[in-house]
Amino acid sequence: MRKMLLSILAVVVLPGFANLSVAQSEMKPVVTVSFSGYDELKTNIDVFGRLGGNPDVGKGLEFMLQMMTQGKGLAGLDKTRPWGAVYLADDQGKSVFYGFLPVTELKQLVETGQALQLAGNIKLDNGVYEIQGGAMTLYARQKGNWAIIGQAKEILDQAPADPLKLLGDMPKNYDLAVRVSVKNAPKEYREQFLAQLRVGVELSNMRRPDENDEQYELRVGATEQGFQQLATMINELEDVMLGWNVDPSTSTTYVDLELTAQSGTKLVDQFATMKPGKSKFAGFLMPKAALTANWIGTMTDADVTRAKSNLASLHKSLIANLGDQGLSKDEIKLASKLLDDIKDFLVKTIETKESDGGLALLLDTEAATLVAGGAVAEGGKLEKVIEQLVADLKDTDPDAAKMIKLGADAHRGVRFHTLSMPTPEPELEPFVGDVLEVIVGIADDRLYLAAGRDAAKTLKSVIDQSKAAEGKEAPPAQISFSARTIARFVAEVAEDEQIKAPASALASALANVGGKDHVLITAKPIDRGVRVRLELEEGLLEALATMGQKMAPMGGIPPGGGFPPQQ
Repeated sequence: MRKMLLSILAVVVLPGFANLSVAQSEMKPVVTVSFSGYDELKTNIDVFGRLGGNPDVGKGLEFMLQMMTQGKGLAGLDKTRPWGAVYLADDQGKSVFYGFLPVTELKQLVETGQALQLAGNIKLDNGVYEIQGGAMTLYARQKGNWAIIGQAKEILDQAPADPLKLLGDMPKNYDLAVRVSVKNAPKEYREQFLAQLRVGVELSNMRRPDENDEQYELRVGATEQGFQQLATMINELEDVMLGWNVDPSTSTTYVDLELTAQSGTKLVDQFATMKPGKSKFAGFLMPKAALTANWIGTMTDADVTRAKSNLASLHKSLIANLGDQGLSKDEIKLASKLLDDIKDFLVKTIETKESDGGLALLLDTEAATLVAGGAVAEGGKLEKVIEQLVADLKDTDPDAAKMIKLGADAHRGVRFHTLSMPTPEPELEPFVGDVLEVIVGIADDRLYLAAGRDAAKTLKSVIDQSKAAEGKEAPPAQISFSARTIARFVAEVAEDEQIKAPASALASALANVGGKDHVLITAKPIDRGVRVRLELEEGLLEALATMGQKMAPMGGIPPGGGFPPQQ
C-alpha cells in the first residue's frame, strides 16, 4: 500500500523536466494528467473484487490503510474530487510543471504522509511545506481547497484558483487520462523530434546488399511515406488523449485513444472520411468466430494518389523479379500480362474511393476457416483474368490447372471458383484436412476469399448475413477477438506447457460467461477527429479478476476484508 500511494503521488508531482522555470509569457498546457480520485478508485477495486469473488476487497484495503496510518486514514484528502497534474510551456521554450490534490486541510494530509513514511524532513515556512523525499525536494501549499505541489516555491503561485478546469472533461469520462496538446508544444520541440526521426529514417534507407533496384525503391518509398504521414500528424494534430475507465454499470473496462486535428488542416479532411455507413460486409461479424472485423469509409484524393503510387511501385518490383524465378520467356510474358491485368483491376477499384470490407477467422480443435471480402470495381474483369490464367496453365502446367474449377458454385449472385491443393504444411492438416480448399467468390462489386475445412459453408453464411444487415449503420471500423475461442484453441494445440497451462485456465474461466468474452476495438468519429476504443467485456474481466485473485500472494485479501491467515 505504501509503495502504491508513493507511486501515485510521484505521478502527480514528479515533473521530470530539467528546464523548470517561472513563466514570463503565456503558458499553455502541453501535457495534462487526470486521476478521478480516491472514491472512484475504491469503486473500481470493488468492481474487480466482486467479479473475482471477493466483494469486500475494498473494505480490506480501507482497513489496511487505517492500520498503516495509525487510524488517520487519508485525513485531509478530499476523497470525492479528482487529482491532476499539468505541464505548461510557452513558444519560447520556457516551461512549468505542478500537481494538485483536493484537500480539506493540507496540514492533516501532510501528517498522514508522515504516518505512511512517504517523506523524511518536513518544514513549514509561511504556509509553504518543504518536503524531503530522498534526493527529491517538493514544495506544497494550500490554495483554496487544493494542495498545489511543485519542485520550486515560485511555481505554487502560478496555479489558478480552480486548477480543475485544466482537466476539462477527463475526470468525468475516465478514471485515469493523459492529454497531450500537440498544438501547444513549442515548435522547436516538434522540429527536434522530427529531426531525430529523420536521422533514423536515413539510416534505415541505406541500401541492403541483397536488394535490387526495384526492391530498394519500394522499401524506401514506403519508409518515406510513413515519415511524411507522421510529420503531418505532428504538425496538424491539436490533441492526443489516452484514457482508461471502468464502467461499474456494465462491469466492463476500456481504453480510449482520441486524435483531434487542428481546424482547417488536411488532417481534418482525412478524419472526416471516417464516419458510420451501411456496409455490404457486416456478415463477417460472426459471434462465435475467434476474430472478426468490418470496416467502411471513403478514401480522400490524397489516399487515392498514395495507394496508386504504392501499387505502381509494387507492380514494378514484381515485374523485375520475374527474371529471377527461372521462368522461360513465354512464362515471363504470361506472368507480366497477368500482373498488368491485376494492376488495372486494382487501380479501377482504388479510383472508386470506396473502402468497405470484412474478415473472420473461425477456430476449432478440428477445423479452421478464414474468410475475407471487400468492395471492388468491375469484378467481371478480374474473373476474365482468372479464366485466362487457367487457360494458360492448361498449356504450361496441366497438373496445376486441374486443381482449379471455374464456376464451381454460386450463391446470391456471387460466382465461386475453387482451388483444391495439397495442404502445404503437415501441421495444418488436423484443421483443414489433407486437401486445402480455397474459394474465390466474385460479383460485379464484391470480391471474397475463403480457405479452410468449411470454406464454402462459411462463405455462404457470410453472404447471407451481409445481405440481411445491408440497411444497418456500422461504425467506420470494428474488430472483435473471442478470448475463449482463442484460449481453447491454444490450450489444445500448444506444445509448450508454459503457454498451454494459462490458456487452459483462461478457457475454463470463460466457459460460463454467456459469450461475454470479447476484446472489442471500435473506431468512431468525434469533432475534428476519431476515437478508438479497446474494451474488455464483463465475462473476460470476471475471468481475469478471478485468476488474479487466485494468483495473488496468499490468495489476495479474503472475503470480509480481514488479512489472510499467517502460514
